[in-house]
Amino acid sequence: MLLGLLEAKDGSIWFGAGGVYRYNGKTIADFKNNCTLRVVLD
Repeated sequence: MLLGLLEAKDGSIWFGAGGVYRYNGKTIADFKNNCTLRVVLD
């Protein structure tokens, strides 16, 4: 289940689906390990 989708200023696509993932146009990085996620909104 897709929970959220966001395009960052650098063009990468972030999405949530049982974890947090980033797609940079070539690969998908998995950020669902124990880490702190900080969101800054302009």
